[in-house]
Amino acid sequence: MEGVFQLFGIRQLAALSVIFCINIALVLLRLKRYKNLRLYFRYGLVILLLISEAVWHIWNLWTGRWSLETMLPLELCSVMTYVNCLALITQNPQLYPFCYFLGVGGAMSVLLTPLDNSELPDFIFFQTLISHGTLLTTGLYVITVEKYHPYFKTVPRVFIMFNIYGAFVGIVNVILGSNYLFLAERPQIPSLLDLLPDWPWYLVYGEVLVLLIFLVLYLPFAFQGNSLRQLRKMALISPFTGKK
Repeated sequence: MEGVFQLFGIRQLAALSVIFCINIALVLLRLKRYKNLRLYFRYGLVILLLISEAVWHIWNLWTGRWSLETMLPLELCSVMTYVNCLALITQNPQLYPFCYFLGVGGAMSVLLTPLDNSELPDFIFFQTLISHGTLLTTGLYVITVEKYHPYFKTVPRVFIMFNIYGAFVGIVNVILGSNYLFLAERPQIPSLLDLLPDWPWYLVYGEVLVLLIFLVLYLPFAFQGNSLRQLRKMALISPFTGKK
């Protein structure tokens, strides 16, 4: 499918404005007077995530595009759909780092650079914005409402887990001849990956970019009290003995 990679088209700006307003409203859910709305909002996110994913598969089945090589839930945002749903339902704080770093990071990379092209079916455009917008909101929800506080040590942990998952997907790609996570080649549609060197070097650049995104997402919490004390404690520990 050919297209034009267009940043900040009119449709994109309108959609981003709606997503921005919804996420600003998350601040209200922190107030005690809106405490009863949190449950409805949380399960509303779950329903929206699951419906968006289900409709995506139904549409691909209907149009004859569904295949094992393209539609297994192995892409990052598909995986994060289920991880986010599990995190929202169980309220397990162990899942919150993935909701924030991978959910927000992955969603933002798509929302800020969508394919805005008249040749692209409207369904794909809006489904992409809705699904990724909900992933973004979920990640910000656990920060704003659930008051999850990421620590510096969380960054390398999530990064390592992301790479382990990438290695697993790479094996699946070899078996199926697929291109999940775009590990085998760039996407056929225009994207920011077109600005990077050819395979396999764009994977190396991608690794660096992912780590930078994680660090940028951590920055708002870097100099808060607990994180600052943790960094100071780490600085006093010998890298050889593990002792002060």
